[in-house]
Amino acid sequence: YEKFTSISFNSPQPAASGEFEYRRPSYIPAGFELTEESDKEKLFLEYRKDDDFIVYQQSSLEDISLRINTEGVTLEKTKINGITAKYFSNQGTQNLLWYDTFYAYSICTTLSREDAFKIAESVAK
Repeated sequence: YEKFTSISFNSPQPAASGEFEYRRPSYIPAGFELTEESDKEKLFLEYRKDDDFIVYQQSSLEDISLRINTEGVTLEKTKINGITAKYFSNQGTQNLLWYDTFYAYSICTTLSREDAFKIAESVAK
C-alpha cells in the first residue's frame, strides 16, 4: 500500500516441541540495559542506553499479521543467517523483519544498520 505494508503468513506450523522456544539475541552492544521484558507466549525485549533503544520481538507465525509504516521508504530484501529478511530505515530507526518455519522476528533500533544486523545475526537458530 502507499503508506504501509501488510505482511501475513499462510499455513503456519506449530513449533516442533509444541511449546514456544524462546530465541534471544546473544549480542547486545555494551552499555545497554534491559528495561522491559515480556515472555507470555511471545518474546518482547527492550534495551536502552541514553537516547538509544533496541526492541526485539519473537512471535509464533500463527499469532501475527503485521502492518508497518513504510511511507516514503523502500523495503530491502536481504538475508539473516541465510533466511530471507526485510530491512528498512524510517524516521531514524533501523528495522529488520524475518521469519523461519515457526517464528517471526523483528528488531527496531536507533543504532546503525550494521548494529541491527549484528544483533539479528546473534539470534540462535
